[in-house]
Amino acid sequence: MNNKRIAIIDIAKGIGIFLVFAGHLFTAGEFLNDFIYTFHMPLFFFLAGYVMSDRYLKGGISKRIYPMLLVYFEILLAATAICLLIPFCRQFINKYVYIYSAILMAQPEIVYVGQLWFLISIVWCFAMFFVINNMFEKTLYRAAAALVIYSLSTYISSKTVLTVIGSYQVADIFKIRTSALTFLFFETGYLCKKHDMIPKAENIKLPLTVLILASCTALTAAVRSFNGSVNIAMPRTGNSALYILGGFAGIFMVISASVLLQKISAVKKILVWYGKNTLQIFTTHSLYLYLYVYILSKITGNTIVAAKNIPDTLSFVGVFFTAILSIPMVKLFDLTFGKLNAFITRPKTA
Repeated sequence: MNNKRIAIIDIAKGIGIFLVFAGHLFTAGEFLNDFIYTFHMPLFFFLAGYVMSDRYLKGGISKRIYPMLLVYFEILLAATAICLLIPFCRQFINKYVYIYSAILMAQPEIVYVGQLWFLISIVWCFAMFFVINNMFEKTLYRAAAALVIYSLSTYISSKTVLTVIGSYQVADIFKIRTSALTFLFFETGYLCKKHDMIPKAENIKLPLTVLILASCTALTAAVRSFNGSVNIAMPRTGNSALYILGGFAGIFMVISASVLLQKISAVKKILVWYGKNTLQIFTTHSLYLYLYVYILSKITGNTIVAAKNIPDTLSFVGVFFTAILSIPMVKLFDLTFGKLNAFITRPKTA
């Protein structure tokens, strides 16, 4: 049961990383893009919460936080170095007098690695997990605390005041507001693990699993239609209650799909690989996306900014292109940052 449970989680992560690629490339197809953004990041936080161990409640939460911060600063410094080496990027970032102050305030988008917000938010989630679950023992109180934090964050989001650093406007210093939004999904994932949700999902009969998948897909699409474009990493738009509904509907949709896809051996093998390497792929995938957009601009002779206006056919190609380039990049990541971090975090010998 345990091996299957881990496989389902990895398959769900694998689906999630493909949704990340598609979400960044299908910007011309508004409905699909908004549909993905309704739930794909809540999915990652839910799964991160699901794999949290109770042993971190008794101490040692720094063992989860430290590796995330290492990767964050490594990718951030590497991206800064690359930007300083590329004339166009160097000219762009030199406009910001206080660029390093902005980086220290957790604004990685300045050097084109905005996806690193995830690492900052997951660190905050680890910290909130430790505090909330040590304060409360009952599931109801823990869930209520997460919901209160989410509600406070949505209120603060509606009152957001931009902080100006040089000529750069910061909407969420240290990603505290975003992290408070994501913690609801993180904590729910942890609480679902306490009640063995995924093993129970595997035991559901096939017709009912298909029905759940179809119903959750329809519900997610309906939320998207009513709530419009939302992005958990940006100043909040739309109805907060609908965002929660769409987020969880999408999460259960992906888990149901994962239960079905694990029965297809070849698909399972591919998705499990991507799921196991989600961290490496997620933190570096903007590199492949920018490369693909650059190649398209050279081929077509048009300037395409941030993948906008790419036809759906080329977006599908871009997802495939990004997925293929992820394979050598994972190997490179493991040989560089992976070995470095293993050395840094190795147990100290007496």
